[in-house]
Amino acid sequence: FRGVFWIDCKDEKTAQAGFDRAGQLCGLAEANVESVTAWLSSTGDCWLLIIDNADDPNFDYAAYFPSGEECTIIVTTRNPDSGKKYSTVGHKALDQLEPYLATDLLLRAADRQRVEVYEREAAKHIVEELSRHTLAILHAGAYISQLCETNEYLELYQKQRDRLFKNKREQEYSTYGTVHATFEVSVEHLKALCSKGAEDAGDALDLLNLLAFTHYEGYFELILGRAAEHAQYLLQREDSASDGREWTLSSFHAVQLPQYSPRTADGPEVSAQDGGSGTVLSMHPLVHQWALERQDLSSRKNSWWQASSALALSCQGGREFDSVYEIVRSHVRACLNHQIEMYVEGKPGLDVAALLLQLAWVQFAMYNDGSLRATLRAVRVHLKKIKGRAIAHNDTLELDSYLIEGQLLGRQGNTKEAVKMLKQVVAIREQTLPETHPDRLVSQHELAGAYMANGDNKRAAEMLEHVVAIQEQTLPETHPRRLASQHELARAYMANGDNKRAAEMLEQVVAIKEQTLPETHPRRLASQHELARAYMANGDSKRAAEIFKHVVAIREQTLPETHPNRLVSQHELARAYMANGNSKRAAEMLEHVVAIEEQTLPETHPSRLASQYALARVYELNG
Repeated sequence: FRGVFWIDCKDEKTAQAGFDRAGQLCGLAEANVESVTAWLSSTGDCWLLIIDNADDPNFDYAAYFPSGEECTIIVTTRNPDSGKKYSTVGHKALDQLEPYLATDLLLRAADRQRVEVYEREAAKHIVEELSRHTLAILHAGAYISQLCETNEYLELYQKQRDRLFKNKREQEYSTYGTVHATFEVSVEHLKALCSKGAEDAGDALDLLNLLAFTHYEGYFELILGRAAEHAQYLLQREDSASDGREWTLSSFHAVQLPQYSPRTADGPEVSAQDGGSGTVLSMHPLVHQWALERQDLSSRKNSWWQASSALALSCQGGREFDSVYEIVRSHVRACLNHQIEMYVEGKPGLDVAALLLQLAWVQFAMYNDGSLRATLRAVRVHLKKIKGRAIAHNDTLELDSYLIEGQLLGRQGNTKEAVKMLKQVVAIREQTLPETHPDRLVSQHELAGAYMANGDNKRAAEMLEHVVAIQEQTLPETHPRRLASQHELARAYMANGDNKRAAEMLEQVVAIKEQTLPETHPRRLASQHELARAYMANGDSKRAAEIFKHVVAIREQTLPETHPNRLVSQHELARAYMANGNSKRAAEMLEHVVAIEEQTLPETHPSRLASQYALARVYELNG
């Protein structure tokens, strides 16, 4: 298979979130059920789509099925009629494991090499009690291998099963009770250790609760490490501006963090492995669901604040942490996908707003536009609850929320509205902040970008020249914000036809980024791309082609083929080929770009139209 997509369909909201994430991973312009299924139907590649928990007999899950024969679909369901209902080209029903296979699986998971007759008989009874459910068998085997004899496990399991049955409705127990009871056996063991003073056991239980409010896979140790580092700074500092960094969060958020390292939590419920940026924690989706359901409201409130504060603090201290944003992206989405109003009730409105605003920055940077507006509205709702609007920090948060929304409007093509909103933010900050204040400069920088998008390149260049002049006096030449403003000023020069000045500035920016950033870093590649464009505009298509080839090669390794940045670099490389007289290679590359954009972009999208026009020109040149 070219790829595997797992979609949890326990309800429509969860399924929609799964398809949204799949669309974003594939770089689709619109991430939803319709766009993902249409894309899977048209790529010509073989995919595996897993529709999990399709249990509602009154819901038509066929809406989630791509058309055509390229996609293989696995449906997991407790509805016995699903096979007949959805079988369009034949189906194969997969039921329980055979008894002997289930028994062998348990004994292998328990690491039993030589098995006595009595132990195999005990294993047979266990797997029947577990309804031969594969995950329950594996979990029971892991417990037996470390903590008990095979013939002792059944009594432990039955005790937790009976307790769960008393506390759950019969329907809920029949669906998940078998597996959940095996998890509870492990939890009871951790509780027993905890009562004897084992701190690691308590840490593992706390981490289990926290992870229930993140995505079930890919939680990096780096998140808690960075959060702890920034929390320590917040608790020790005396002045919020003592080191020149802007901080949205406060000591209130710092004290929400759990007091442990994730390395202590590796065990049957949570698996840990090295992921390049430290240990990575993952959970089976069913374990993840259980970890949430087992908590009462008080525990959920505490766990949500721990999870959300860790995510926010891991990104605090600046807005340039691209790699961290990528790591926390799915966890921010999962954390905000809960009914958070019940978790923030009774908390200070200012601290709630500050937390949500920091997470909104992540949503904006990661193009989670669909849920971003809801987060920004929540920020303002909680700010309105605060009595006494003279609080300076309050005003900063509100203006930042409008700064994000103004950028969002520009990104979505509403450039006039973006300019209008950002002008209001800039006007207030020019009245209330000194001209060297970072918040004032950031607002001016973003307004200049909106001017440029709206075609007012002269005003954009004037404003960026002002911003760059101040930053060159107040920031070191390697500072990301100074480089970003110089990058944008060069783009404004190009838009005004001053390609020579643009190239000179970009050469300086690229030289610094090549010394300070890895060659795969998005900001380094972006500046190299713009420098190549400046060379093209100056008629130096040979040097432009060399840079474009370098950028395209890296983006083809690091980005999906549908990602806009990858496609735009391929488009520009094709233009360089054409300018160098290599129209055949230009045509091949543009045909590839156009084919993808016709699958992922609406027919009126400017990028799609530009690529189609460029391809038509190449065809004309080739006769």
